[in-house]
Amino acid sequence: MMSDTLHELVLHGVRPEPLASYLKGLGIIRLVAQQKEPGLRAFWRDDELVLVTRLDMEELADFFLMEYRPTPIVSPWHGSCGFFPETETLRHLRDTDDSRFAAYGTAIRAMQQILESMAIDEKPDRAQARLIMRELRNAVPDECLEWLDAAFVLTEADAALPPLLGTGGNDGHLEFAHNFMQRLDGLLLSRHTHDPATRDQLLFALGGATEMSASGLLADASVGQFSPGMAGGANLSSGFDGPSLVDPWDYVLLLEGTVLFAGAATRSLRHTTSKQAAAPFSVTTSAAGYDTAAAGEEASKTSRGELWVPLWNHPLSLVELRHLFGEGRASVGTSQAASGLEFSIAVASLGVDQNIAQFVRYGFLMRNGLAYAASPLGRFDVHANVHASLLEGLVPWLRQLRRAVGDTSPASARSARRILEDGVMEYAHAPSPLRAQGILRSLASLHRTIARSRLPDWFRPIRPLGAEWLTACDDNSAEYALAFSVAAWVATCRRCFLRELVLPVGRDKLGRFVWDPEGKHDVVNMEDPLHSLELLLRSIMDAEATDSARVSGWAASWADVAAFIDGSIDAGRVLELITALALVDASAFWSARVTHRRSLVRTHLPAVYCHLKPFFAPEAQFIKPDGTMAPLQATAPMLAALERHRVTEAANAARMALVARGMVPVGSVRGGRTELYHGPRWPVSAILQQRLFAGLLFPVDNVDHVLAQCLRPISKEASI
Repeated sequence: MMSDTLHELVLHGVRPEPLASYLKGLGIIRLVAQQKEPGLRAFWRDDELVLVTRLDMEELADFFLMEYRPTPIVSPWHGSCGFFPETETLRHLRDTDDSRFAAYGTAIRAMQQILESMAIDEKPDRAQARLIMRELRNAVPDECLEWLDAAFVLTEADAALPPLLGTGGNDGHLEFAHNFMQRLDGLLLSRHTHDPATRDQLLFALGGATEMSASGLLADASVGQFSPGMAGGANLSSGFDGPSLVDPWDYVLLLEGTVLFAGAATRSLRHTTSKQAAAPFSVTTSAAGYDTAAAGEEASKTSRGELWVPLWNHPLSLVELRHLFGEGRASVGTSQAASGLEFSIAVASLGVDQNIAQFVRYGFLMRNGLAYAASPLGRFDVHANVHASLLEGLVPWLRQLRRAVGDTSPASARSARRILEDGVMEYAHAPSPLRAQGILRSLASLHRTIARSRLPDWFRPIRPLGAEWLTACDDNSAEYALAFSVAAWVATCRRCFLRELVLPVGRDKLGRFVWDPEGKHDVVNMEDPLHSLELLLRSIMDAEATDSARVSGWAASWADVAAFIDGSIDAGRVLELITALALVDASAFWSARVTHRRSLVRTHLPAVYCHLKPFFAPEAQFIKPDGTMAPLQATAPMLAALERHRVTEAANAARMALVARGMVPVGSVRGGRTELYHGPRWPVSAILQQRLFAGLLFPVDNVDHVLAQCLRPISKEASI
């Protein structure tokens, strides 16, 4: 007799992994709430199912042994379903006088009548199977409909088969419904319900105490894709080949749990063309986010799709769970998530039911020969991600990418796409500035790879990204600050786009970005980042520069530039970040600001740099004799010396240019009418000369202060 007091009953034998155990939990909730205790509620805590119930463990076991009325799970569209020919198990369930199987017997007889009316008395072919499905959906008793809705979803032309139940309730040679009937026959009909072994098996499945060991409770029977570790096969035991071991009650209850995934499948089809997405929380496979992904994993022959099962951490009733599973909602913007990658984005953007605390991701992947297995692929917490809109904005282009780069595309393109999708899923799972940078770097690398691959003409480079990416990527590092300064500088130029300078893309007559396989303007070579930065500087200087008089909003700090020159900063990472930021819309930089990293005390910059930098600064000017302002421009000798990496020679040329403009560098002598020049002794190594040249790329604030470090006031007295 049930207690009047609600209490928590922890089912230690019911966990989210493997999938068989999770489905068993759903089966327990559904059956107890439907047939015994309508007020039952349940939730997950510490990876165990907790029932809020008036039943204790013994009373729960008594219910399943004495009162449980099995759901009529029958699939007469398969050859091994027990109908072709009629099996002894089928006859037992149809003809028994046990009242618990009354609905089952009615369903079997109704299905046999339908098959007779269709003159089908042997294994149906594909076309006949689809006709059987349609007839059953219209004629069988209501008790069967939930199972039918879980096994298949009828469309106008065909039937969508959700991955949870294989090919409509079948997994290779294992027919789920007939195995379900065999387990029921063995547990409740062939053996007496008071048989101690039956009770022990049930208590073991629930996680209650039992006097028998696990080895004495598990039967050698098929479990299919739901529990790969128990399915048997090579290397799954101490011998060469292990048996398939399963608690019969586990199989019965997990099949009962699959029924909860029926419901709004037809409604889901209105929002997506994916057959996998016809069922709640089901999407097509994305070979991203897990280490064991193999080549071709997304192909329909090696994967049946993914299932993201929800975990909730506060008590829900069966009515509430039916609503949760009935919606099966995973929205990305205004559309339904169609792949595992998009589902992770939906979780990050809270495009799922608010009752859900976590998802366990399962992939139905071909493993162990030709068998499919529900492989756990990770867990995703449901929490607000302030940068989730970043990922939502990528979805339309990622969908095009998925179409354009498929199984027949070059391996390099497929690999680059996989790296990008891994990065997107990692950011959705645990966002950070470094992971945001990783997405943009992967996007840039993918563009470089795709431009040289033969892909459909309709596939274009991604459109410029929004300003929110600048905030998301800002990790307060010197490398990011330097890259940001360059991207912001180029954003103010009138005749050049950074994307064209660092990626193999160009623009068509309408100004849209298009692929440029030849890379006419692309100066980036990741194998030689310093030389690439030098070429980028020349390309920017050759273009028409900014009209802005100040660059303090996005300039690099003196300390970061000095650190770059002395080798403390990774030039390769700076180049990667410049390339990544090229994907952001130029207008985003006009009002953006990088995290301020400047010290109140100005860092001393090398004298060579101070002489050269004013000639490579967008706002550096000098006063002409007539009183007008003119920009400082690099001279031909200066550029020629830099091209040969003779930075000392270039600095001397800069000194001469400063003197010619009426400025007196420190170390010069002005006496009478003659300007005497004493070349300074600047011992500079080869690598330092390269870094000095590349360091000229980064805009700095107050370039006049930089110039002041190498100038001295004009004095009437000669001095050195």
